[in-house]
Amino acid sequence: MVSHFNDELPGWEDDQELIIMLMQNFFKSTARVNFQNLLSGEKKEYAQDLLTAVIEKQAPCMELIEPKLNNWDKDRVALIDLLLLRMGVCEFLFFPTIPTKVTINEYIDIAKQYSTPQSGQFVNGVLDNILKDLEKEDRVRKMDRKN
Repeated sequence: MVSHFNDELPGWEDDQELIIMLMQNFFKSTARVNFQNLLSGEKKEYAQDLLTAVIEKQAPCMELIEPKLNNWDKDRVALIDLLLLRMGVCEFLFFPTIPTKVTINEYIDIAKQYSTPQSGQFVNGVLDNILKDLEKEDRVRKMDRKN
């Protein structure tokens, strides 16, 4: 188990004791957690729609992203950063009820938490530049959420 974590999660040792304790508690638990029950139907639908959009719209999203990777080889950009950028572009273009500021802030937070130390600024800069271009081209269509 430890070698797997070393291979898959470099630096995990900082939280090793906590991770092992949580895993042991989970596996000892008599009540199994059904993670599907933790999400509302609306959140499940959103997640499925976003996943589908990110997969189906990969080419047009990358056409918007690649020119903004100033001096970066796209193969050297962290994979999670590219995925976050694709998700952000999909939300800009295909999710009219999600405000653009919310999209940018959420993906900055995710990048800070799960990617490199510079990823938050990187994702912010790229998404902000893409959004400016999309707004100039009048391609962003947002509307109020209906409650």
